Amino acid sequence: MGAGLEMCRICNDRAVFHRDTRLCKRHYQSWWRRFTADGDADFDHWLQAQHSYPSYGVCRCMVCSDPAASPLGLCQQHGDRYKQAGKPGGARLPDSWALSLEPKGLPVPVSYDDPILFGQWCAQANPVYRSGVINLIGLAPMLKAEFQWGLHAHCQDRDPTAWEVFEIQRLVNVCRRLGCVSLADHDGQRWTDVDGKSVLDARISQIGREIIDSLRMVYYSPADTREAGFIETHHFGRRFPVLRSKFDLTTVPQRWLRDLLWDHLAELLRSERPPRSRGPLDALRRGPWNSAPTWNSTLHREVTSRRC
Repeated sequence: MGAGLEMCRICNDRAVFHRDTRLCKRHYQSWWRRFTADGDADFDHWLQAQHSYPSYGVCRCMVCSDPAASPLGLCQQHGDRYKQAGKPGGARLPDSWALSLEPKGLPVPVSYDDPILFGQWCAQANPVYRSGVINLIGLAPMLKAEFQWGLHAHCQDRDPTAWEVFEIQRLVNVCRRLGCVSLADHDGQRWTDVDGKSVLDARISQIGREIIDSLRMVYYSPADTREAGFIETHHFGRRFPVLRSKFDLTTVPQRWLRDLLWDHLAELLRSERPPRSRGPLDALRRGPWNSAPTWNSTLHREVTSRRC
């Protein structure tokens, strides 16, 4: 998902290298040589005599759809990252290829110390950050759809928490590197970095939890949540500030009692005067389990009376 990438005014498949002239690197070098040789050179006149050059193809990084900046097969940004990473696999071009080979129409060979390692780096490289763009390339189909749904649900929220694009992209990158199939697999789990050990930043983890909460509305019906041992407050149009919409009931040991509690909470959430905070729900969930018979019968009578 590229955005804002400007192409050379002469070539259709080479990115702009020099913004003022809007030329790719090869055309800009050609113009610079002409300008330095003749300080009075007319740019528009020179421009009319130029022709487009063949494309280098698309960047070899899996997540990138930008045009490659050289025969190495990497866009300008990923080429810079490759150098910063120490050039894994030792991919390189001949010295002075841009002067001695390409202008003469000769092929430019790429040499490798370890082509497999270079390919692995390309497969694992993160996308180039662009303002306002979230890159979902390379995600499993289900995972991609979940992120899209989560972003949609977040935009529909009347009082959304603040999500920064770079934070969302960070979460996407981690999920891609870990080979995640679905965010639902992380429900209730701790979010870790690609090493599986380092805990992700709290804000990024929060985004993951909120997307999972929005997915629960899709993956679970109210009856499913009752069977699974929790209640989803969003099913009843209720949301408590700062708290998650999933309210766990598995701490109630008896299944029949947990089902009664679920029914009671569902009635509360559907009522004309639902709880304004989660306090009443917490109090009912805790319950005086040491004197369970009394409390159980009270709850049973209350639920029965509501149904009558």
